[in-house]
Amino acid sequence: MSHYRSNLRDLEFNLFELLGRAETYGRGAFTDTTRETARDLLAEVERFAVEQLADPAIEVDRTPPVYDPEGRSVTLPEPFRKAYRAWMESGWYLIGPPQSLGGAGVPP
Repeated sequence: MSHYRSNLRDLEFNLFELLGRAETYGRGAFTDTTRETARDLLAEVERFAVEQLADPAIEVDRTPPVYDPEGRSVTLPEPFRKAYRAWMESGWYLIGPPQSLGGAGVPP
């Protein structure tokens, strides 16, 4: 189990109550997104962060990348490569771009 703990209630407060983003859901370009969709996405991102990213982050902090100036290359630690592969395979990187670019079309 990971050491990482997020505060979903704080994230939801900022998103919905402070910024009022729920008012944009269900309208215009975001007709397919609801407040519940946003809550579900936050919960899934938290799960992914806890299960896939948090533990490798500890090792990456302890084993930084190494730059070889002669070869002009960087060697990344294996935990970073593993976490990056998990990130790419999960598709979470597609949440930001618009659907026209292959993204999820979720409001910012």
